[in-house]
Amino acid sequence: MWSVYDTLILITGLLTAAIAAIPVEAIEKKTRIIAVAVGAGLVLLSFVLGSLQSFQYPGLVVIAPVIPLIAAGAIVKHAKDVEKFRATVGEAEASSSTGETEGVAASNAAAALQQETGGASDSREQSWAALFDPAIGPDRLAEIAAQHPEFAPQIAAHPQCYPDLRDWARSASSDESRPVSDAGGVA
Repeated sequence: MWSVYDTLILITGLLTAAIAAIPVEAIEKKTRIIAVAVGAGLVLLSFVLGSLQSFQYPGLVVIAPVIPLIAAGAIVKHAKDVEKFRATVGEAEASSSTGETEGVAASNAAAALQQETGGASDSREQSWAALFDPAIGPDRLAEIAAQHPEFAPQIAAHPQCYPDLRDWARSASSDESRPVSDAGGVA
């Protein structure tokens, strides 16, 4: 027998699935797929529970529709921060081609992001920005490689990358369309 609780679960599922349709480009595809899958599961659950003669619902069901709204807000905020970072790095790269060194440009990008986000820049973004600084040492490159193996192609392209680290990057790289050359760049 259908109840108000089943309706609340249905609404929660629809709101969760709607996260996938948020028109912000920086929201990752994986996040959108998870939102649709969880939303579809909740919609299905509401129909299954609604067809039962009786079911004891937990109290959380009453506030459940608020949860995807909070999650959507957090996802959009993160995506907007990523867009700001990408724009800042793009500006830094543009200014580096007009005479600034890449290291100064990357440092400026990281500083601008930190200022915009109130110092909330995470180590991933800082590590990515550091990869555009030709003055960072091989030890720092190795640290970044250990923390962020997904940066392997950029690490291998860095002028301070030593041969063993480049070999590791070549084997760790999942991007087979951009093989790493022995000269230190991306072929």
